[in-house]
Amino acid sequence: MAALQPQALLVVTDTTQGMEFGIDAHVWTLGAKFEGLHSISEGLHLLTFAPGGVAGREGVFIDCVAGGVHRQRWDVHNECLDGASVLTDAQRESLEAAARAGALTLAPYPQNHARVWAAVASSIDVATLQRCNLRLDEAFGPGGIDGERGEREPRWTPVDRDAMRRRRGDVDATSFHGPDASSRLAATAAPSILMKELALAFVVFLSLGSLEALKQWQRLVRLFCACDGLMAAEPLLFQRLASLLTAQLALAPEDFFRDALGRDEDVLRAALLDFFANAADKPMLATAADGLLAFAQERFGLWAGHASASALVAARAHETGDDGAQEIDLRRFVRPGEDLQMCAARLIEAGGEGYGEAVAFLEALAA
Repeated sequence: MAALQPQALLVVTDTTQGMEFGIDAHVWTLGAKFEGLHSISEGLHLLTFAPGGVAGREGVFIDCVAGGVHRQRWDVHNECLDGASVLTDAQRESLEAAARAGALTLAPYPQNHARVWAAVASSIDVATLQRCNLRLDEAFGPGGIDGERGEREPRWTPVDRDAMRRRRGDVDATSFHGPDASSRLAATAAPSILMKELALAFVVFLSLGSLEALKQWQRLVRLFCACDGLMAAEPLLFQRLASLLTAQLALAPEDFFRDALGRDEDVLRAALLDFFANAADKPMLATAADGLLAFAQERFGLWAGHASASALVAARAHETGDDGAQEIDLRRFVRPGEDLQMCAARLIEAGGEGYGEAVAFLEALAA
């Protein structure tokens, strides 16, 4: 093998023929001579592995330095990658010299994949990993298997309705739990922090097949897309969101919205409709909304025939009509002295029976 002038090298020792190995959601079954990868861009990368395809995938984040050599060892006993073992200076220099001289069998990083990976993962940093219970060079599992939690798996920021009720504090329940999610997002964490977690959840889902990561990604997308007030205040943030969603969904199969995973309570479809409804009337976001709609139409066949996000929003308003159906659904929960909005706020805060009807009523009211 010719001498290399790489961006970064990854040397993986002691691998087993037939095991599954991947980087940045690109996966191979290893042959007997595999010893690593060359031409890796600097920054964070996600390695995945599974011993012979027998066990589920696990992952490990590494931070590559331009011109550097990163080393991982396959731990046969524990069936995982180990990047924490310390090499002596002599061992490290010998390994680097062999790699740079072309003495090792290194495969190229997947062609044209660096740009794809950067589009979905460039915002993720070490602080994001640490917030979510992940560490560099430490293997972790997908999490969420049969409700069990292990030490080596992601911990996501709670954004379910119970967590939101705990965060409300003295804020008026009607405005806090209403269609505009800006207050709920602000009470959870800084938008920039949650955007990075959204990106991390997607790559963990994509690379490890983690259902828990998929659900967190869906929840965060729905939360961001419902932030009407925040969109007006921080349009650049939501331009980045539209670009990120486009890059993420470009990696999803064409049947994603028909598949059981993508269809899960139609969370994502509803989130995109929220984004179009909230962004279409904002000059700095209308182009981003139109671009995301055009991508969804071309890639997934969604909402065909609408020339723009504003046209889609107007058509849906005409199709759905008034909120009479939601009123009928909600009236059976009204207590003496309550109007429908007061009833909806109470039901959302309680989180039990009537929660779905209350959310539907407030969303219809705001449409």
